[in-house]
Amino acid sequence: MRILITSHYWHPHRGGIETVAYEQALRFAKSGHHVTVVTSQLPGDSPLETTEGILVHRVPVWNGFAERWGIPYPVFHPRLVALLDRLIGSHDVVLAHGHVYLPSIISAFLCRRHGRPLILFQHNPFVRFRPPWNLVERVADRTVGAFSLRSAKRLLTQSRFTTSHVHELVPNRTIAILANGVDTKRFCPLPEGEDRQSLRRCLGLPVAGFLVLTIRRLVYRNGLDVLLNAASQLQGCKDIHFVIGGRGPERQLLERTIRERRLDHCHLVGPIGDELLPRYYQAADIFALPTRTGEGFGLVLLEAFASGLPVVASSGGGQDEVVVANETGLLVPPEDPAALANAINALHGNPLSRAAMGTRALSRARELTWEAQVEQLEDLVGAATGRRDVRRGANPS
Repeated sequence: MRILITSHYWHPHRGGIETVAYEQALRFAKSGHHVTVVTSQLPGDSPLETTEGILVHRVPVWNGFAERWGIPYPVFHPRLVALLDRLIGSHDVVLAHGHVYLPSIISAFLCRRHGRPLILFQHNPFVRFRPPWNLVERVADRTVGAFSLRSAKRLLTQSRFTTSHVHELVPNRTIAILANGVDTKRFCPLPEGEDRQSLRRCLGLPVAGFLVLTIRRLVYRNGLDVLLNAASQLQGCKDIHFVIGGRGPERQLLERTIRERRLDHCHLVGPIGDELLPRYYQAADIFALPTRTGEGFGLVLLEAFASGLPVVASSGGGQDEVVVANETGLLVPPEDPAALANAINALHGNPLSRAAMGTRALSRARELTWEAQVEQLEDLVGAATGRRDVRRGANPS
C-alpha cells in the first residue's frame, strides 16, 4: 500500500499532531507500506529526506503565526499544490491530519480530481484563542474546515470531545475514535536501583522536595499563567517546586511573572530534547496539565501515566476521558488557580494516595499503545481503499 500523509509540522518539531502522525507513519513503514509525508520546512530542515523508511518532503513556509501569537498555522509556499498533485496521483490513499491546514484543504480538492480516498484525522476541538483569532478560527472551521471534513471518505478523531466538535461542522457523519498511544518502552517509571535525587542533580533540577512537572508549548491556550498563579498560592510550601518545559512566544511573559512575584520555586527549563524527555518524567512526583482551552486528548498525559505519575489536569476537554478522577489523578475546573493549587497540595500531602494513583495510571498506559491504534487505522485504510491485505503491507505494484 502506498500511503501519503500530510501534517502541518513533523519530527523533530514537538507537538501533539505531528507526534501522532509520526508514530503512525513509523509503524506503517515497519509493516511494509510505502510511506510518503508532506509537511513544512522549518529552519534547519532538509527539503527531502528518508528516515526510518519514511520519505519526507518539506515545503517552505511562513511560520509567523506560531512565532508571534502561538497559533500553529504555517503558511505554505505555492509549490505545495504541484507537489501534492504529483504525489496524490501515485498513492493509494491520503491520510491528512487537521481539517484547516493547507495540505489538508488542497488534498481534499486533489483527491477528488485523482479519485483517491481521503482519510482525515481531526485532533483539535475548537480552541478559544484571544480575539480576533477566535473569530478567524470560527470562520475557517465552518468554511474550508467543513469542506475538508465533507470531502473525506473516512473521519477520525482521538476523543469523544473532539468528535462532538466535528459533528457541529458535519452532522450525521460516521466518525471513528482512535485513542492516542504511548511508547511504554521509552516512557517508563524510574528503574529500580536508580536514585531520583541523583537524576534530578544530573538534570539541573531541585534535588530535594516535591516536583510538579508540566511540558507544554508556552502559549495562551495551555494555561501556564494559571499554573504560575497556583504556584503563587503555594509559596508557603517551601518544598514544592514547579518545572515547566517547552518553548513558545509567552516565555518572556512567564519569566517576568516569576521574577516580579519572586516565584523562586518555579523553573523554566526551556525545550527538552527527545533523549532527555523520559528522564524529566522520571524525576517528577506528579504531572500538571493546566490547559485553558482546546485540549483534544493530551499526549503528555499518557507519557506521564507510562512514567507512573498521577496527573492534576483541568477539566473540560479530551483529558476528561483520559484522567479518571481520584483513580489516575485529579480534575479541576479550568482557569481556577485556587482549585489547581489545592489539588497539587492534596497529592503533595498524601504519598500513599499518590503512589496508588501512579500505579493505576501506569496500568492504563499499558493498555494504550501505538501498535493498537495503527492496527485499527490499517483496517480503516483497507475499508477506504477496498484492500483486504492492508494489514500485511502488501504492495502488488
